[in-house]
Amino acid sequence: MTISMDYAFMVQRGWPNGCALESNETIKAATTLNAGDVVEMQADGTIDLCGVEAVGLTASKLGYVVRGNGDSDSVAAAGDQAVVLWSNFIARTQGVNITSVNVGDEVCAAAGILQTITTGAPVALVLAVHAAVGAEPASLTIMVK
Repeated sequence: MTISMDYAFMVQRGWPNGCALESNETIKAATTLNAGDVVEMQADGTIDLCGVEAVGLTASKLGYVVRGNGDSDSVAAAGDQAVVLWSNFIARTQGVNITSVNVGDEVCAAAGILQTITTGAPVALVLAVHAAVGAEPASLTIMVK
């Protein structure tokens, strides 16, 4: 039985009362971030969607938006800050572009979403695959170390 998602990115273990590494980060100007977006730190100290899949784009360089300026007016009004998890959590996310993935597969990130690995480094382990049901899109349960 698959439980319906209330949000596009739902943390199941490790946050808020756990060992996940979390921070409030400044969002790059003119960027809209939503829950589940995969981000990377920019040279100016802001965050933006991660770029193209690359060998150097490893899990330790990526974060996952829990709440961004595209999710609520209160976040955007607070100076374009996003709540970002960097590691040590399990979450279910709809931020995926995967046509064929199985439990136990590793996935990479490109253009702000998780994808099947072609050339990039693994950034998360797939714990469960949830098919699209009705209006709810497909999602993955992932572990990020």
